Amino acid sequence: MPPTIGILGGGIAGLSSAYYLARKLALSKYPQARILLFERTPRFGGWIRTEQLGEKYESHLFESAARTLRLQTGLSATNSHSAVNTLKLLEDLNIFNEQFCPIEKNSPVNKNRLIFYKNNLINLNDLSVYFGGKPLSYPPIVYGLYEYFSDKRRLRVQDETVKSFLYRRFGDFLSEDIVEYLVDPLLKGVYAGNVDSLSARSIMKKFFELEQRHGSIIKGVLKNRKEKRKDDSIHHLFKDLNLKDYEKLFQKYSIYYLKSIRNLSKC
Repeated sequence: MPPTIGILGGGIAGLSSAYYLARKLALSKYPQARILLFERTPRFGGWIRTEQLGEKYESHLFESAARTLRLQTGLSATNSHSAVNTLKLLEDLNIFNEQFCPIEKNSPVNKNRLIFYKNNLINLNDLSVYFGGKPLSYPPIVYGLYEYFSDKRRLRVQDETVKSFLYRRFGDFLSEDIVEYLVDPLLKGVYAGNVDSLSARSIMKKFFELEQRHGSIIKGVLKNRKEKRKDDSIHHLFKDLNLKDYEKLFQKYSIYYLKSIRNLSKC
């Protein structure tokens, strides 16, 4: 009797896991294994949900969760492999050519990053490194200097929440601005989760590892710049996987979205 493997949750993670598992099983000694995907709601997709508004709203699409995917990972990411893997997945599913819509780096959609702060929309592009601005009470350099000299807050841990990690590094006095008014709104938009439940080791992997290794995020960043690191550039990744066309996308675009299957017109 073939084995049965269960996957809890029909969100993006569950669906992706089922897909890759099915591919591996097909090439294993258990090609007849069954995969059961358990989902408590009547639909798959998890937080990803697109609503087609009626004619009253000119039939616009409303994204109740994430509306774009990143071609370039954030500052805390350790590499860009996940972005490449997602593009390859789109090709494997035969939806890359028809639904892939990249957004140029200089587009207002990409450049304007807004958060809701005290009943107002705040553009993070207006935040100055030296002079600060909403939602921070002090210039970012003040937070950086505090974190740099906070050796006493170093703690060896396997993992902790994003909130715990940032409060530990920036202290109670400075962390409220960073966590409550900056990081929490951003992560809710990306991960649909709260800073007091999201894993720092997963969400902020690069920063977390730098702090654990060097005792400070800022010290770790500075030391990494000075040290000659092995060439792990995305260029070599493309060359190894024979995916040179993707490199052009990375150079020109930073985010992308998928066209609705109901409207496959030009992006």
